[in-house]
Amino acid sequence: MSALISTSAAGIKPADLPSHISDGAARITLRAMQRYFEDPAVKDDYKKWLKSRKAKGVKE
Repeated sequence: MSALISTSAAGIKPADLPSHISDGAARITLRAMQRYFEDPAVKDDYKKWLKSRKAKGVKE
């Protein structure tokens, strides 16, 4: 999995972003995630991950 990038490291304050910018970024991110999880291999990996979490007793 990719490393997360901190907004503070980039000097971005999310609260200062205009709503149309943050909304656009959210839509783009959501669509990218939807496309990613449409991949059969990713779906299989997710199901395995979810099953292992349930086996450990982690609640959703």
